[in-house]
Amino acid sequence: MVSSNEANHLDAYSEIRLVIGDGECFYRSFIFSYLEQVIDRQDTDEEHRLLHVVERMSVQHANLGWNSEFSRTSRAFEELIEKVMRWKGTESTSSCRKEELLQFFSTYEKTQDNY
Repeated sequence: MVSSNEANHLDAYSEIRLVIGDGECFYRSFIFSYLEQVIDRQDTDEEHRLLHVVERMSVQHANLGWNSEFSRTSRAFEELIEKVMRWKGTESTSSCRKEELLQFFSTYEKTQDNY
């Protein structure tokens, strides 16, 4: 429920999307919003920058010998960024690519890197 005071501030936003509040909702919301902006760009410079950073962090993580989920989750992130680049490589419009992004994030299973 949104209080009447909160509802008065909602008109400042062009869209509002509900997110499952599961402890990871902030991160999913952030990356979705970020990728919406990236998907509008004509080039893939940002995607390549992200992939380079993840690769560097993966090497550092491996060198430190940390036991964590980083390698699995970083690979899932890389696959998502590669998917965004493939969407941008098609002749589809920005709105079509955003719809594909929304469909990708629409189910909890897909955001758990089961794609």
